[in-house]
Amino acid sequence: MAETRRRRRIRGALALAAAVSTVVLTGLTVVNFEPEGSFGATLALTFGAMGALVAAAFLCDSWLAEDGVWLRNPKTGRRYPRFGPVQDPSHGLTYK
Repeated sequence: MAETRRRRRIRGALALAAAVSTVVLTGLTVVNFEPEGSFGATLALTFGAMGALVAAAFLCDSWLAEDGVWLRNPKTGRRYPRFGPVQDPSHGLTYK
């Protein structure tokens, strides 16, 4: 349980940092926008804000989905990734 709480805290902190970055970059884009000014800076700030927003969304989803339950490969002890269904022929467990 402690490892799950630690992973959730880390993902929550990263999601919060990405959300704050989104707000800051959006504010900088609005403040620095000039119709006759540098288009490149405005474009870079806009794409930075969109990237931070996407990162915040995925990190929030990851934070909500982390429940601490993982299937492990019995031979290697490594966790299976959570992308799609997993089935190991040695025990036949499946989840989505």
